Formats: sequence, C-alpha cells, structure tokens
Amino acid sequence: MTNLLSFIGRRLLASLGVLVGVSIVIFVIARVIPGDPARIALGPMASAAQVEALRRQLYLDRPLPLQYYEFVKRSLRGDLGVSLYTNRPVVTEIAQSFPATFELMLYAGLMMVVLGVPVGVISAYYRNRWPDAAARVVSLLGVTTPTFVWAIFLMLLFSYALGWLPTLGRLSFGVAPPPAVTGLYTVDALLAGRGDAFWDALRHLLLPSFALALSGLGQAARLTRANMLETLGKPYVEMARAFGVRERTVAMKYAFRPAMIPTLTVLGLDFAAMLGNAFLVENVFGWPGIARYAVQTMLHKDLNGIVGVTLVIAAVFLVVNLVVDLLVGWINPRIRFSQGAR
Repeated sequence: MTNLLSFIGRRLLASLGVLVGVSIVIFVIARVIPGDPARIALGPMASAAQVEALRRQLYLDRPLPLQYYEFVKRSLRGDLGVSLYTNRPVVTEIAQSFPATFELMLYAGLMMVVLGVPVGVISAYYRNRWPDAAARVVSLLGVTTPTFVWAIFLMLLFSYALGWLPTLGRLSFGVAPPPAVTGLYTVDALLAGRGDAFWDALRHLLLPSFALALSGLGQAARLTRANMLETLGKPYVEMARAFGVRERTVAMKYAFRPAMIPTLTVLGLDFAAMLGNAFLVENVFGWPGIARYAVQTMLHKDLNGIVGVTLVIAAVFLVVNLVVDLLVGWINPRIRFSQGAR
C-alpha cells in the first residue's frame, strides 16, 4: 500500500508539472496567432476606445509574462475568465458541456472493450478460419475509415433509411431532462426513476458513441488478436497443452490476461483521445458537448475558452494514464509500483 501511494503521489506531481507546461504552451500560442481577440469579440463596428478597454480588461496590453501571471492567479481561484464567444464564465461553459461529451466517451469506451476485445479473442482462437477473416476485415475497416464517415453512414442508415434511432441532440423533443446530478442523462434518469428519459437518452447515444468507438474498437481487436497469438506461443502455454488442458481453457486462462496488458494501454490512450476526436461526431449529430464548444472557441479566437478546454483535455489524458497504470499493475503482479512502473 505504501508503494502504491508513493507511486500515485509521484505521478500526481509529474501530472501537475505537465499541466503547467501545457498551460504555458497553449497560453503563448493562443496569443501569438494572428488576429486581435478584442476586435474579433466586439466586431467590426466597435470603436477603437471599446476595443482598447476590452484589451485592458483581458490584460492584453501587458507583457506576456504578466498576462500569464494574471491567468495563473485567477486559475488558482477557479476563475478561467469570461468566454469571448458566449460572454459567460469559461468554467460554467465547461461544466455544462463536458458531461455530455464524457457520457459519449463513456459509452464509446464501453463499446470498445465489450466488442473490440472479444472480436480479437475470437479472431485469435479461430486463426486462419472464416471467423478470423471476418474479424480482421471488420477491424481493418474500423481503423482505416475516418470517424466522420462512420458518423454520416450510421446516421443515413439507421436514422433516415431505417428510422430506428434518433438523429440529433441528447433527448427527443417533448422529453424533459432528468434532474441534474452528474450531468450524464442516462445516469441522472436512473437516479430519478425516469425510465422514459433513460431509454430516450440511450437511443440518442447509440449512434454517436458507436461512430466514435469504431476506430478504437478495430484497434483493440487487432491488438488483442496479435497479443493473444504471441502469448499462445509461449513455453508455459505449450506446457499447459502438454498436460492436456483444453484449448479454450488455455486461451482464456493462460493467454488472455497477459495479452490484455498492451491492449489495455492502447485502449486507455484511445479513450483519452476521444475527447479531441469527438468534435467531428458532435458536429454531425448536433451533440452539445465540450468538443463542439472547443471548435467555436478556436473559430472566434476565444483565448480564455481555448486555454480552458485545452487544460481539460490535458487533465483527462493524465487521469486516464494514471488509471491505466494502476490497472496494468493489478493485472500483472510482476510489476511493482516502487520501480516506477508505467
């Protein structure tokens, strides 16, 4: 337990350093790209005096180090400034939009694990037979086809052609959102006993989350297959076969757990990367998430919004990496946290 706490403490300190580095880089980039944020925010009809007043309000009239100092001082108080795009606090915008994207990522990640890993196991178990060929084709299509193509295809097929699933938004018109507790509609609907809202929110989630998951799903299947085949050739697996252990038991008991270590690492990175890739899916399905908000902040050169969203994305990557490291240490007992296991 001491080793585990020490490992978590070291990783948290390193993560804090990474966040500081990311904040500096994105802060500088957001201020050196062409265009005056004050003029963009106020529009071409604003007077020079109004633009100058907003520049002073945003500390844009000060040297860059002093601007960053003011940013850090406000951030430590939980204030990321006011969004120039919506004229609302950036913290409020992130708090309202992040749960929608996180719910989308959560279901997409669940699909990656529940569908991708079994496909890889079946492909390895039936190597060079028709289930293997079918699984490899499906996984290849998932990896090579862009996410927005899957989003449009799924929408045309299941929404417009078949009419099975809804197209836009998180809830259908006329369905009231459940009382906000977590911001995740499916979870809040269950907590409130709102079965109608749960099923409606779930139906709205299926298409965008599946489109978002397909790339990672295909990668999970390919990695699981490759790792399973490599593990099945290990000497201890051959010894288990020599003792008469059934092939299915060999695959699931002796090969599956070691094969999951590299797959789990990649799945964690894919899950975190969804936050950056979700803007395509959110725009296609009209999903009111943080990725869609991030695109608008960049188009309007919203300095506070850009820095706030980037810090959230960096924090998600760091948290996911820490969780993956802990899971890998749990799966593989030979890894010791005191050795700085990654």
